Amino acid sequence: MIMKENREKGEKASDNLLIKASTLSKLIICLTSLLGITLTAVSFTNVNNISDAVSKVLNSIGVGLISASLVSFFLDRIWNKLRSEETKNYIQPVLDKMNDVKYRFEMLEGRVEAFKQVGLNFCHGNRTESLSRFYDIAYKSIDDAKEKKIKASIKIVASSARGLVGFFDRDVDEDIQYKWRDLIDKNGESFQILLTHPAYAHLRQPAEERSNGAIETEILKSSIHFLLVAKLKSKQLRYYRGSPTVFMVQVDKEVLINPYPYGNMAMKTLCLEFTGYEENSFINQFAKSHFDHTWAFLDQDDKIIDGKPFVEGIESLDSIENALKECTYLGNNKRLRLTELQVKSLDTFIERKIIPILEDKTSENAEDIQKIKAWGSFVERLKKDGFSFCMDDCTNNCDN
Repeated sequence: MIMKENREKGEKASDNLLIKASTLSKLIICLTSLLGITLTAVSFTNVNNISDAVSKVLNSIGVGLISASLVSFFLDRIWNKLRSEETKNYIQPVLDKMNDVKYRFEMLEGRVEAFKQVGLNFCHGNRTESLSRFYDIAYKSIDDAKEKKIKASIKIVASSARGLVGFFDRDVDEDIQYKWRDLIDKNGESFQILLTHPAYAHLRQPAEERSNGAIETEILKSSIHFLLVAKLKSKQLRYYRGSPTVFMVQVDKEVLINPYPYGNMAMKTLCLEFTGYEENSFINQFAKSHFDHTWAFLDQDDKIIDGKPFVEGIESLDSIENALKECTYLGNNKRLRLTELQVKSLDTFIERKIIPILEDKTSENAEDIQKIKAWGSFVERLKKDGFSFCMDDCTNNCDN
């Protein structure tokens, strides 16, 4: 709009310049002609004290001015057109450039309007770069909610949440992952986390070029930590029987989206930040569909896949064990896709990581620790129920 106005002003200024030049030229011709006629008329008038010589001089000047004005008039008619074309030829490249800039600004206006409609704020080359900003937003949201004595609402859709909180059984990749983990551990009631069900995690395995069972164990360890350390239960922690299309964190009106690509892990690819200012904005509609709509499947009996609930809440270690028992091969519901060592790593994780964390607050968690120890080990419970494990070199077609 601005460039269009500037272009129109430029064209108008050019036309005004030509008009002023033409008007000035005509005015000079008229004055010259009028002066010539006046002098000629005076030369023929018997005015006292005017000699013949002066009369002849005035007559000559008058005739000369009249002749000059007539010549100028005809030349002006001829050259005015040429001058107009020359001026326009001089100005036209500027006008063309302004027209090009105008087109680019119109395209930019369209993009700005699109950004406004979508609410896009920024983009990052990977998820880690955006986690720091969103940590600050989440922390402030929780802090503000505590002052108002209400509960904050932070919604997360993830496969295993490893990109958000890092590995639970080893050093994390980034310090910001420690911060997110600590934030969830201390404010579990403010979070709602939807994880991929372990039985469906292997669908991402070839795309991410991960080893057999790796994603399943990541999800199971995340579930164990969130359940036992962060104290998340079914109201805050659920499994989704499917593979998510994007990783998402929603804090109030702020939304972080990280698409799951083929051929790479999502945390290493494009990450977008949005703000849903309006209730019916595009990003709010997407967030509601991606999280709220799906999260509510828990209470809908018709949302079934493979004869089981589409969304399932996590209430105890039994819930996690039942999810693990679904990680079997088609046609053999007692043959796990995980090796015995992978399942044993869950028991080791509880023994060496979870219990020591809980023991730091013995008086608070003593009862929980006793329940965990009494529950036993995943390996032994699975063996007791007749499950067998995949061999170390087994593939998805393993029938050993």
